[in-house]
Amino acid sequence: MIDLFYPSKRILETICDEEIPITTYTLFQKGMKKEQEEKLMKSFLTGLIYQIAENYNYSAKINQIDTGKILSVPMEAIRNCYSHNPEQIEPIKFGLFMGSKGICYGFQDSGDYFKSEHTKRIYENKIPIIKNQSIENGLQRFRVGVTNFLYPYSDLIEVDTKKGVLYCIQLKESIEIIK
Repeated sequence: MIDLFYPSKRILETICDEEIPITTYTLFQKGMKKEQEEKLMKSFLTGLIYQIAENYNYSAKINQIDTGKILSVPMEAIRNCYSHNPEQIEPIKFGLFMGSKGICYGFQDSGDYFKSEHTKRIYENKIPIIKNQSIENGLQRFRVGVTNFLYPYSDLIEVDTKKGVLYCIQLKESIEIIK
């Protein structure tokens, strides 16, 4: 059985207005060829946009949401899971939690990066990751995606160090373009 994760009460109160969030999980299997990974990501991201649009009753008007902002967060986080933990055998777990006030993305790989209190402090406070700062496996490109996509496009970030999960929250008002 797969051990799944669930956002904190704080996150649920931020994205929901009394309702229980609509929750879906996706597993990204490791060991695929690069071409297969790219096809999977394209398919996943396309479906994600429609799920979010439907959640906000925008299904006929997909242009009412900022798709670039929405896609940047999960795309960057999942890419990081693949590239920064290439020996990973367990699938990458993605959770989507949708409420009337916002959406939350949860990311969990089998590594220990998000089990660190140091990492938690950096991400939750959106502290820029500088070139000489120690990063789990020394890959410097990691700081670019975090600084340019995860931080600015997430209204709130929370890290669960017990389960090693990164949660990125986008409020409805932050992703709307027109009403």
